[in-house]
Amino acid sequence: MRITHHRFVSTVLFLALPSWAWGHNEINLTPNTAVDAAMVVNYRSDSSVEKGRPWYVTGAMMGGEAVPASEDFSVDDLFITVTHVGEDNVYGLIKLASHQGSDAAFEHAWLGYRLVSKERSFLNIEAGRMAGLFSPANLQHSDSRLMSEANLALDVFLGRQYIDNGLRLLWGNDRGLSLGVETWQGEAFPATSGDGGGASDVFFKYQNISRNVSWSVGGWYMQAKAASRSDTRYESGHSHGVVVDDIEAYWFDGDTSLYGVHLDVQWQVSSRLTFGLDTEWLWQKVDGSIRDETRIAKLESEANGGWIEPSISFQRHTVGLRYEQMVLNNEFSGVAGEALAALAHLNNTGHNPTRSTLVYRYQIQPTLALRAELLSDKSLPQREERWLVGLIWEKNLWRLKKE
Repeated sequence: MRITHHRFVSTVLFLALPSWAWGHNEINLTPNTAVDAAMVVNYRSDSSVEKGRPWYVTGAMMGGEAVPASEDFSVDDLFITVTHVGEDNVYGLIKLASHQGSDAAFEHAWLGYRLVSKERSFLNIEAGRMAGLFSPANLQHSDSRLMSEANLALDVFLGRQYIDNGLRLLWGNDRGLSLGVETWQGEAFPATSGDGGGASDVFFKYQNISRNVSWSVGGWYMQAKAASRSDTRYESGHSHGVVVDDIEAYWFDGDTSLYGVHLDVQWQVSSRLTFGLDTEWLWQKVDGSIRDETRIAKLESEANGGWIEPSISFQRHTVGLRYEQMVLNNEFSGVAGEALAALAHLNNTGHNPTRSTLVYRYQIQPTLALRAELLSDKSLPQREERWLVGLIWEKNLWRLKKE
């Protein structure tokens, strides 16, 4: 297990996501109540865009909460998490979060109940405001992933992280297989809520844990529907404290299909040395229309993107490299197609985004880690270089456990 998954992360995933994190064995719903905290403080030498300007990955429709990281000092993430597992197979989580200095808000609030508990399998139902389980990367923030910044493909395809009001059914067994289905209200990008909106997904994961090598593989499919979807990233509640001068208005109506595959491998060579590999690739298909106040054009889009992230950990030290790439293709039809493509920043003129990040992380003590990064970013046509130094603090504040 890489050094980033230390005590706090293990605790949060164990309690907050019991149906996924314990997929190798039947869930042991040991009664437990805990309050945990995490904070990530960073200094960045530069930002993706100039202050006061919106961030666009040219060729992609942007949305959700995909805003650029701030230059200079920033409290990127602050979390207070309350988790509870009762004696009656009821469990749940409440998570208060602030990102990049934004006002604190309830990011997660959901309940789960074990419907079926057999000797070698289980069936759970979970409902509320929660992150989709379809992709392991969708569950991560900068405290729990190796790199400070979110994966570029998640920023583009899912607005950074898909969190929505929804319902989940999850089945798993003690052989490492888990299957799930989720249905969503559609308040999160790339969907909308209300008439003509909504989203749903299905996923599977298989994991195998041995003495020296642990690995997992999975896949997922999502269908999202949108009606009059606009770019709300810089509105209150989405901007994470990032303010821009002006956003040009346009709307999207149509369907978005997404699917992805992921693989994670951890090879523990010795008690002090571990090699890791994390990779995921996503594909997107969009069929709909773009419009402004007076014009409309048909849009068909196919895109794919993902990352590969090898790492090596020796005692308290971890070094990792993440390489990301995207391929974006858009086709417009209609008299206003060219003008609306320019308005929505969808004409990428052959540019396909790439980004490389080199990271070093040192675990100072169990609750505190130092992280340093060098990043070469070509998500925009021009290449940007920046560096980061930051601290990650994670601690259990309170725990009540019944024996």
